Amino acid sequence: GLYPDIAQYRLQGDFYGGGLSLVSAAAQQVLETVAEDSNKWVSALYRDRGGMVWIGTFNGPFCYNRSQGNLIPYNVNDPALQSRVYCFQEDADGRMWIGTGEGLVCYDRVKGSARLYTESDGLSNNVVAAVLQADDQTLWVSTSYGLCRLDPERGVFTHYYAYDGLQDRSEERRVGK
Repeated sequence: GLYPDIAQYRLQGDFYGGGLSLVSAAAQQVLETVAEDSNKWVSALYRDRGGMVWIGTFNGPFCYNRSQGNLIPYNVNDPALQSRVYCFQEDADGRMWIGTGEGLVCYDRVKGSARLYTESDGLSNNVVAAVLQADDQTLWVSTSYGLCRLDPERGVFTHYYAYDGLQDRSEERRVGK
């Protein structure tokens, strides 16, 4: 690849339309910037256990191909993934959970299948800001209108709101940040 020891570098997303940059921490300089017209607005970054870098944009998820220095659209044929991506979370089974403006997508990379969860499935709101997996394998999902706990095996959501003890829409803040 272009940068064989990637551990010496970091990826930085520009949330203001500057694209994705590879930065050398030691030299304190930008080595490379990927700013394709349709994907300059980076809304989320995530490195999975396998080292793949997932980039959320206003046009869906991408992966960074460091050997070619470009963004590759992640081929998940779901309309929800053609909208803004707010967050990523890899679960213990290797599935990627992707929070979008259209709902929560569970992408099973082994099967190549995607499942969209929306308000009609019990999600408190379709705008998903953050997702974390708990030790019991349930998922905590922060939306624009509440905090949910999802049991992914049963597909059942439990909702939590201000009257349950959350502080004044604090669920909008990114959980785990």
